Amino acid sequence: MDTALQVIRQLALEIADKGTNYPQPLVIGLTGGGAVSAGAKTVLDALNVTWINPSELPLKRYSTTTVYATQFDTSDIYTHKADGKFDEKDYFEKGKECYDSVFAFRYADHLTCLINGIYWEPKYPRLLSKGEGQKLVAIADITCDIEV
Repeated sequence: MDTALQVIRQLALEIADKGTNYPQPLVIGLTGGGAVSAGAKTVLDALNVTWINPSELPLKRYSTTTVYATQFDTSDIYTHKADGKFDEKDYFEKGKECYDSVFAFRYADHLTCLINGIYWEPKYPRLLSKGEGQKLVAIADITCDIEV
């Protein structure tokens, strides 16, 4: 792990010096707040990303010598079908019966890459459905949903 992080730190220096050569802001989205996302955050921190709040998307001002990252909480991603709000206890009890994913509509087209670190099972709405997130260059699902 130390060697991998060292290589990533070197890449961060090259990006800061030469830029990304990407025509738009390079933005990485990370979902979740548990151990899986904490590991991904360690790697992103080694890349020396600039952390932004999901509400800052789409970026209006950016630099090609910077990689941006944002971390989405469950409350950023899902809303109640009736009132558009989010209640964590209610969401985990009722799932897609009462909640929809707003991720594709609000955020996906403003990201370059997505690192999915949230638990999922069929009871819950999908983060993205087939055909959504067409502007994403890469999606990494690093979850470990053994029972699904």
